Amino acid sequence: MQAEQKNILKYIANEVRKHIIEGTFNAKSGHPGGSLSIAEVITYLYMCKIRIDKNNFDNPNRDRFVLSKGHCVPAVYGILAEMGIFPKEDIKTLRQIGSKLQGHPSINFPCIDMASGSLGQGFSSAVGMAIAGKLDNKQYNVYAVLGDGELQEGIVWEAAMLASHRNLDNLIIIVDNNGLQIDGPIDKVCSPYPIDEKFKAFGWNVLTCDGHDFDELEKIFSEIDKFSEQNFEDKTNQNYSNSTKPTVVIIKTVKGKDVSFMENNVDWHGAAPNKEQYDIAMSDLNLISENLEKHKDLSQKAQEFATKISYNLKETVNINNSTSGKLVQFDLQITDKPKATRESYGESLRDFAEFYPDLVVLDADLSAATKTNIFKKKYPERHINCGIAEQNLMGVAAGLAAAGKIPFASSFAMFATGRAYEIIRNSIGYTKLNVKIGATHAGISVGEDGASHQCNEDIALMRTIPNMVIINPCDDIETKLAVRVALDYNGAVYMRFGRFASAQINKPDYKFELGKGVTLKDGDDITIISTGLMVKQALLASEILSKKGVNARVINIHTIKPLDTTLIKKAASETKKLVTVEEHSIIGGLGSAVIEAISENPVPVKRIGINDVYGYSGNAADLLKAFGLTSESIVNTVLDFAGNT
Repeated sequence: MQAEQKNILKYIANEVRKHIIEGTFNAKSGHPGGSLSIAEVITYLYMCKIRIDKNNFDNPNRDRFVLSKGHCVPAVYGILAEMGIFPKEDIKTLRQIGSKLQGHPSINFPCIDMASGSLGQGFSSAVGMAIAGKLDNKQYNVYAVLGDGELQEGIVWEAAMLASHRNLDNLIIIVDNNGLQIDGPIDKVCSPYPIDEKFKAFGWNVLTCDGHDFDELEKIFSEIDKFSEQNFEDKTNQNYSNSTKPTVVIIKTVKGKDVSFMENNVDWHGAAPNKEQYDIAMSDLNLISENLEKHKDLSQKAQEFATKISYNLKETVNINNSTSGKLVQFDLQITDKPKATRESYGESLRDFAEFYPDLVVLDADLSAATKTNIFKKKYPERHINCGIAEQNLMGVAAGLAAAGKIPFASSFAMFATGRAYEIIRNSIGYTKLNVKIGATHAGISVGEDGASHQCNEDIALMRTIPNMVIINPCDDIETKLAVRVALDYNGAVYMRFGRFASAQINKPDYKFELGKGVTLKDGDDITIISTGLMVKQALLASEILSKKGVNARVINIHTIKPLDTTLIKKAASETKKLVTVEEHSIIGGLGSAVIEAISENPVPVKRIGINDVYGYSGNAADLLKAFGLTSESIVNTVLDFAGNT
């Protein structure tokens, strides 16, 4: 690297450090130590490697960057300010109410490709972005920075395993090895060493360097560039075998670098300087600036260099390029026989894929059970098996969506919502990404597998996530139409499917409308509100009740969020009593949603469902009977509730 360029980069990195101190001082909180340790590598990446287009920050051909150690975002804000992406004065608003500079990365900020903060999740999303690049045969790279303590997270190794398995040579991970985490030295807390040997064992190229030395950074990343240039000609979106390995660069750094009292001091992991400390820190950094400014016009040259960084990238594909609307006349293949909605789900993915080229399907070693193998047989290159790694499954789905794909992440409801809840919340819900979650084997009717697999809490969990749509279809036709609607909906959707065969209820001309319940039978005495597998039981119960002199209205609520509150309030007003029926816990599910909807003008509500207990093994029919989820049990409950026993 030429001396002048190196001095310019040193100057910019020092300015980044000043921004870190300025931001955390004004915020009176933050993470200066780890932010200071990555100033050089962040400067080098944005100044020399990451291709962005200032005229179109969302250009699909741009390189991607993920700060997986999201608490160190002050360093990223610092370099973006130097580049003129936003006014430097805004650094003082870091972490303050109303500021765009959130305490951890937000996807709504320019040049930030993924929200992060909960450690390990950013790595997983970066893998998804790299897979998207492979599928689209695009020549972009994905860069991600992790902390060394972050390597203690299990999702990191789930992501590392999948990246190597798929030979993602467009993925470059940088591990900031500053040796300290919140509770002390990483080798004393829970040692991740030897980091290099671990990544080698996982099938990665491993490079190491001094993370504060621009000459070494230049040498390392030039070597990576040679790998990419050499192998790109051999890449196709169907064949991964010609690609080389993903690369990890382990950079040795000093936590708190260049601030005298912060260097190698664990106390500055998550503490902000007071005024006296701020003055000392800025004095340390200003002295470095003064020494660098001995070179003629360096300050001006650094500013000009940083603000001119931009690439004129040809835009070839629009992000989220789906063919919405082509399926209006699509001929659904339907059957009159009972059919599990999980099977309808798999068939829908296969049948709709032709019309939605960005549709990809993910699974976690359960494709035969979730029925995504139906899709895989026709579109193997668009089916991504993440192995037994549900957290990574959701993180990869988020990365794919951030890169313009429409991912359907598929697993059992227990694993999809239970094990992976936080990833769904932070990487999918918070980011408002276009991820669809296909959760099969929901409810007590999973049967013989017992309580560990009978997820009766999934709707409750998903209802708590802002921006999450929840669909629980009742039969084959409704499932296929729900998948179609989910494809056209730009946002996160949770779809609940069963293992137990569902009777066919709807006719071929049925119209599915998101957020709109369906009155299947009119009645004036009481309203039975049902969802999913219980819709058929509610209809059968209404027939028995009519013979007993009770005229029950039956409503199918296929969309639990957003809920059709208008229809529910109308039923409450007209029949005065409501009964909810669901194959789910009575806590947090349909029953709770209905009660919330009518809370301002309440009427009596009886909830039928799983009564705050775990399930147990048995065949599905016997379990449904044991838990009171049959038409006969519904009849008895309604008669008792209506006062007609």
